[in-house]
This record gives sequence, structure tokens and C-alpha cells, in this order.
Amino acid sequence: MIDYHLPLVSISEAILVLSENLTIDFANPAALRMMCFEGDCPRDLSLRDLFEASSVAVAQEVESVLTLTGHWSGDIWLRRADADASPLPVRLVVDRYQDGNGTRHACIMSDISQRMQTEARLRELSQLDSLTGLFNRAYFLRQLESKLHTLRREERQYALLFVDVDDLKEINDTQGHHIGDLCLREVARRLRLAIQRSQHAVGDHSPDASETLVARMGGDEFVILLPVSTGDEALHIARTIGHVMNDPWQSGEGQQLTISTSIGIAYAPLHGSSSEQLLQLADRAMYEAKSSRKGSVHEFIWQRQPQDQLGFETGFDTLTTES
Repeated sequence: MIDYHLPLVSISEAILVLSENLTIDFANPAALRMMCFEGDCPRDLSLRDLFEASSVAVAQEVESVLTLTGHWSGDIWLRRADADASPLPVRLVVDRYQDGNGTRHACIMSDISQRMQTEARLRELSQLDSLTGLFNRAYFLRQLESKLHTLRREERQYALLFVDVDDLKEINDTQGHHIGDLCLREVARRLRLAIQRSQHAVGDHSPDASETLVARMGGDEFVILLPVSTGDEALHIARTIGHVMNDPWQSGEGQQLTISTSIGIAYAPLHGSSSEQLLQLADRAMYEAKSSRKGSVHEFIWQRQPQDQLGFETGFDTLTTES
């Protein structure tokens, strides 16, 4: 009998030959290495056994498609023989064919882990502001719209803090734009620090860190979105930001600078459930803060509505100015 598998031994691609009932008849050395087998592949191993445990439904779909069409291709997580080896993302292509021994299926497996890492990195970069490393405007707006869309169903409340860096134009004009960029990076670092400190201080009653979004909207404007149960939580973070910003910092070129921020706060659903309206009102509150006194905090004032309708405490309807 002719051994049809000999030419496959030296091929660098991972190749399997399956029987008509989809059990593995042959695995070339590249496939054995990919599956972490030492020596030959077990004879009773089937196509379904290649799939990571959580992909059983996908394996069943592949078998059904192969029965009907004789062809399937797609990305899977490959289960490996070594228990210490993580499942490997691979591109799997399966084709039915006939040879001197009857019906067979040829499988080609390609490691796509590098491609997936590259794609994940590109997705990450598309979400981030290149200067500060915070989320960018486009990503923040998508997330804001998504959270506001589910606001009523989940009976949750959010605070939107609109943060503006005071006198950045003056820093750019007198110190240079490279110092202004360093200032923006420092503001981003301190915003993260302020949120971290406020959450540690409040403890179990702090907003969920995983749901707190911090982004740079562009220029000298930043935004923070966080779930809240009372207005005090947002005010506490705003005050913490003010305290953290007050500390002078070294620009790295021997210059000591002081940063301050003006902050406006609006609440959803109290002030609206659309991203455009909420941003507009928080922005207006920020300009009120800046015109009143730089480095201050203002909450937007809105017509009082019944507490039992919205679930907000009365602190949400007050105007607050903090140094």
C-alpha cells in the first residue's frame, strides 16, 4: 500500500489527515509540536478533541458543516496535550478528499497568536490618546452612549466630571508646547492618582474602579465618568483632584510648575440621558467654575424632581464651589 503521508513529514506547516469519521490518522511533526505531543499522535484522537473545552459547540458545528459540504475554515482555540501549555489560537482549514484508501480530510493548522496580539494592540491603540495614554474622545463617546443606553433598565446613576486645565495656553506660550505636553501627561497621571486615592478613602462605598472611565477629549479638556449612588461621591473625587493638582511638579527641565483644574459636574439621568446633553451641561458647569474662580468645582443646577422618581439625594441639586 502506498504511504500517501510521506511527503507531509518534511512540510513546515502543521498538517493532519483525518479519516472519514474524523479521527486522526496522521499528524506531521509540525502538528505534533503544535499540539505538544511527544512521539506519535494517539490513534483514537478525533477532530473534536482538538478544540478547547469551552468550544464544544463550535466543534459540533464544524462536524455538521463537514458532513454537508466537506469544507470548513475558521479560527479556533487548540487544546494541547501538555497541561501546562495554554490553548493556542490557530487558523484551521479542513477539506475532504479521496485517495487510494478512501475518504479523508486534510487539515492545515496555522498559529495566529502573533496576529491576534497585533490586532489586540491595534484595538488598544485605537482607543487611547497618544499623548497621555488615557482613553481618547471617540472611545469615550462610544462607552458613554452605551452606558446611558442601559441607564434606565439597570436603574443606575452616573456622574460626568468635565475637567479643564487652567492656563495651559499660557504655559504653551511662555514655556513652549513641549512643556505643555508634559503638563498634560502630568494631569493625566494625577487624575488616575486622584481617582485611586478617593476610592481607597471611601472604601466599599467607592465607585467601581472597573467602571470608571477617564479620557482626554482633546486640547486641555478631560472627562471622568463614574457610577454613583450619591452626589458626595463625585464631589469627593473632584475635591481630591483639586488637592492632587495643587502639588508643584518638576517639568524634567528644571522648571517647577503648578497646575490647577476647573471641574464641572452633571448627572445622569437627572440632567439627561443623552451623551450630547450630559456633556453640554457638564461643560457649562465647568465654565461657570472657571469664571467664578480657577481651580473650583461646580455642579450643574437643574429643576428639582422627586427623589423617589430618580433615586438621587438632594446633594445633586446644589451648587458647590471648592478651592
